[in-house]
Amino acid sequence: EQFAGKEVTTKSDIYALGLVLYEIFTGKRVFEAGSLAELQKMHESSSPTNPSNWVKDIDPLVERVILRCLEKEPSKRLASAKQVADALPGGDPLAAALAMGETPSPEMVAAAGQKTGMKPMYAVACLFVIIAALIASSALANKFSLVPYVMRDNSPDVLEQKARAIIQQAGYNERPVDWARGLEFNDDYRHYVEDKVATEKQWEQHTGAPFSALNFWYRQCPRWLAPLSFSSRGTVSPYDPVQGTTVGEISIRLDATGRLLEFQAQPLQFDESSNKSTAFDWKPFLVAAGFDPAKLTPAESQWLPFSGFDDRVAWIGICDNLHLQIPIRIEAAAYRGRPVYFQTIWPWTKPSRQAAFSALTWEVIIIIVLVSLLVGAIWLARYNWLNGRGNRQGAFRIALFVFGAMILRWVFAGNHTPSFVEPTIFFLVIVSQALLGAAVAWLAYIALEPMVRRRWPSVLITWNRLLNGQLRDPLVGRDVLIGIFFTMLFRIWYFVTSYVELKFQTGTFQFIDQSLLSIQAGVGKFLGGLFDQCWAALLFSLGTLLFCLLLRILTRRDWLAIGGNILLGIGINVLSFNRSPLFVAVSVGIVFAIHSFVMFRFGLLAFIAYAISLFGMGLPMAANFNTWYSIYGLIGNGVVLVLAIYGFYTSLGGQKVFAGKLLEE
Repeated sequence: EQFAGKEVTTKSDIYALGLVLYEIFTGKRVFEAGSLAELQKMHESSSPTNPSNWVKDIDPLVERVILRCLEKEPSKRLASAKQVADALPGGDPLAAALAMGETPSPEMVAAAGQKTGMKPMYAVACLFVIIAALIASSALANKFSLVPYVMRDNSPDVLEQKARAIIQQAGYNERPVDWARGLEFNDDYRHYVEDKVATEKQWEQHTGAPFSALNFWYRQCPRWLAPLSFSSRGTVSPYDPVQGTTVGEISIRLDATGRLLEFQAQPLQFDESSNKSTAFDWKPFLVAAGFDPAKLTPAESQWLPFSGFDDRVAWIGICDNLHLQIPIRIEAAAYRGRPVYFQTIWPWTKPSRQAAFSALTWEVIIIIVLVSLLVGAIWLARYNWLNGRGNRQGAFRIALFVFGAMILRWVFAGNHTPSFVEPTIFFLVIVSQALLGAAVAWLAYIALEPMVRRRWPSVLITWNRLLNGQLRDPLVGRDVLIGIFFTMLFRIWYFVTSYVELKFQTGTFQFIDQSLLSIQAGVGKFLGGLFDQCWAALLFSLGTLLFCLLLRILTRRDWLAIGGNILLGIGINVLSFNRSPLFVAVSVGIVFAIHSFVMFRFGLLAFIAYAISLFGMGLPMAANFNTWYSIYGLIGNGVVLVLAIYGFYTSLGGQKVFAGKLLEE
């Protein structure tokens, strides 16, 4: 640049540094000239002789660095002296590869980073915070969640016995071949309460009996219940298999206190009898629903049952619950003297069978995002595959894990029948879903891994070590511990926002509601929910990283990619929750900022550990261990604690916690 009279920059210094390094390693100058003019011409038009021509055993990496420094075009040289130092032996191999425009191999990424574990002081501090947060969660959960309002003293076993007693009371004494049960949440009631509730006292009124956000459902059938829909994943629900297709099938709903909400029975399909039976006595049903028949007024029927009937009745009245005057309607129908339909109609009850479908704005946004991710993944995966890029072995292992976790979820949580329908469900529903999940995981990893390895290789260091089976690597343990640590910080933040929302904002159902479904029918459902969380956390983490990568490719800026991910999370939550937009934006913004910090500061493995340990967040916790649901919270916290102890022990890398000067570190 000086010879040509051009601008002299730091890249000129890099060229000069290359001249010095060349002479140091070879003992010769780059160019030998008899005059200044000849030297200028050689610098402008001649290429340096490779250092390996002079020194046969020179490190190829050193040679590459020197020649990069001596590029004629300044833009092709290394950017700084630090990049030169990193690229030389003993420096940072990842930084060196990136500085020279190369993509580090998976093995190079796994070998990079520190080899020693956490300082004992920091590891102990993280474990202490995790244990303290787990204890505080159990002690404070009842103050900042709806668990004590919706999780009554009646366990699913007790509610099942009540449901069977009502069925027998209705005259259905035939022994069923198969039955299923579960818990579900009344979304219509939730939206109604969100619009009506403003104070903590009203929460107690609206969630007291006979109102309930949580309902119990029970189905029995003279045939095996075989859920064949793709969405069922081999688990019987109130809607799968479809109701009303088998004579003698009965479906019943109770609230969490055991009061009857709904009753459906399928009468005979072919009936030769022409005699109409006597009217059914509905008083026991009305009492089972929690109402005094004397306080109800007969009314004209408006709601039709699923099945055939020869008698319809209806009543209207007022439900006085904790001084809340709630109008009610009760509809019922019978056939040949036995009930086939009974339902309590509340102000929030909607005729779901005739409601027109309307997609919510946030659902449309999620669909657009998912489709965009799929298209982007296919585009990137095709590009990487054609160019021979991608950690194919790692992608196969991830796909195998997802496949196995989805199969195990069905093994523990699915409804199994000793019939020929079982292999049909297994191959047509379960295996096909598991293969789809595995294919999505493989596609996402092939799409993002080479690009992330090129742009953010530090994100994959411990993840690649884990894929290589280095379970006792200190850095792997550190990231597991750190991920769970941030889960506990998130849990504390959840309690704080729940308290603020309950005291100063419009009350609403907390997000933990839906995850309570994982414990609806005992240990099997619980274990199935755990396997669900494992593969879902992995796909969620890969999807988050893929979305950030696509934004990075489009915007060319890391901060714009991370910021776009945070803004998307804020936008979806603002549209999907009936709360103060400012409150949601601030709270969700902080949560997604934590997501991004964990991902890009500690890596993919820490983020996956963070996502998996959120499983414990959704389980009902109680300071009173006598409640029927407390065992599930204890088991969930126990799983998180075991992972934390593994991370703690492994992260030390053999260091003794109390050896030396722990407090002085």
